[in-house]
Amino acid sequence: MLGLWITLLLLLGDAPPICPTENPPPGTHQHTLISDDILRDYTLYIPPNIAEDTPAPLIVALHGLGDTVENFMQLSDWAAIADRDGAILVFPAGFRGRWHVNVFGRNDIDDVLFLHDLLDELAALTCYDAARVFINGFSNGGGMAERFACSAPERVAAVGIVGGAVEANFDACAADVAASAPVPLIAIHGLRDSIVPYRGINVDGLRLPDIGRWIESWAARNDCEPSPQIQTISAQIERTIYTDCAADVLLYTVADGRHEWYGGQQTARVVRPPNDAIDASETLWGFAREQFAVIDTAAP
Repeated sequence: MLGLWITLLLLLGDAPPICPTENPPPGTHQHTLISDDILRDYTLYIPPNIAEDTPAPLIVALHGLGDTVENFMQLSDWAAIADRDGAILVFPAGFRGRWHVNVFGRNDIDDVLFLHDLLDELAALTCYDAARVFINGFSNGGGMAERFACSAPERVAAVGIVGGAVEANFDACAADVAASAPVPLIAIHGLRDSIVPYRGINVDGLRLPDIGRWIESWAARNDCEPSPQIQTISAQIERTIYTDCAADVLLYTVADGRHEWYGGQQTARVVRPPNDAIDASETLWGFAREQFAVIDTAAP
């Protein structure tokens, strides 16, 4: 099974990527594109000292419901990681402040198509490595990251979710792709999250899953052994690791965690100081780089 997932990604990387004649200069760039006849926005960040003709990993970061790209850029501080490790970074904007997925938003907004169109446009603008795309998101953005990973596993090397408003009906995710298309997944969720409750919710049409059962569904989808290893990392952090998988599945549970991007930067929209029991961006990125290493090892 692991070989099948790697093969999907390597098929994208068989031919050397054709880089644009000129990449955008280092810095932050605002862009728009037309997707499904709707004008969509995204912010592209090119780190300094990145080689124009060497494929770089791509981080796709999706903000939460009602948030802005600007706030999520500051909160997550993904740019610091991009600067350090030479990754291209893109922050797509949800249509009218949200991602239209699961119980949120409108059925006539196709955000999966938007993300496909975005990756296609970035392939013409930048030299990103199609085999090293890491999509991640917070809250509603986490649910969107999951939806895209389900719908397009061939375009995603790994998915990361923090406080994710994820799919309650997991069959809807599994039905999108063949059973032989696993995707590595890491999630972080707080036990005291009152916005996306850890134990799930089913009230007045709002249905979100129990996170423990949801991660079990991902483990089954990725053909893992059903009994995970439970590790106590600290007084606040418990790590659930599934083993013998076609693609890795990992959950960090934060005992005193609320609905937040852990270890994030203070912003005008963040009421309380961020919980530093775990650094969400660094933890997610460490997982993604491990998946990139698996791909590199398997490459001919």
